[in-house]
Amino acid sequence: MLELIVGLEMTKKMAAADIMERVEKATTIGEKTLIVQETERFVFEIADEIFIENLPKEGIKVKDEFIKGLVEHNYRFFNIPNPFENGVTLDEIKARNGYAEEDEFFVN
Repeated sequence: MLELIVGLEMTKKMAAADIMERVEKATTIGEKTLIVQETERFVFEIADEIFIENLPKEGIKVKDEFIKGLVEHNYRFFNIPNPFENGVTLDEIKARNGYAEEDEFFVN
């Protein structure tokens, strides 16, 4: 059930940003990657809706795995290398999407 809800939310957000059409028109992997990178923000928005605030450390780890898995899925969906395959860390993805170290997304 959760997968269905997440999938519907992601589809809505991608449609609103014309992600599918823009990726289809892109001619290079670099262009496609930059477009798909926009979906990372959607992943964080969806995670914020699903997970409660002030999670314990174990809950934050689960949320991180959820985020990582959904980010990977979005890149695979468009058949381009995901950031983790290119050496980008989850912390870097968090930072470029506006989640600072002091945010609950970070586990020390």
